[in-house]
Amino acid sequence: MEFDFYRSHSAEEQVALIRANFPLNLSPKDRFASLNVGAAKLRVLNEHPAAKVLDFIENGYVENPSHCFMTIEELDDMVGDLLAQCILNQFPAVIRESS
Repeated sequence: MEFDFYRSHSAEEQVALIRANFPLNLSPKDRFASLNVGAAKLRVLNEHPAAKVLDFIENGYVENPSHCFMTIEELDDMVGDLLAQCILNQFPAVIRESS
């Protein structure tokens, strides 16, 4: 597994860096997921009845150094289901501090 933006770090360090810089408010139920971009694009294009086109854009902004943004004209439940089938690994978005 590799998050391209942080490729010089270990998988655990990559997730920690993304978690620290992610611009949204995260809850304990949220998860980060890694997936193969090419496989995800092909699965949605080939298996969705509307042949939906996904695009993944690496932004490179210092204030938001996440790997990439996923764009699609209209996200529906089937796109979500197809993407879920492409998940390679999942990581908690929030780590609870031990007391």
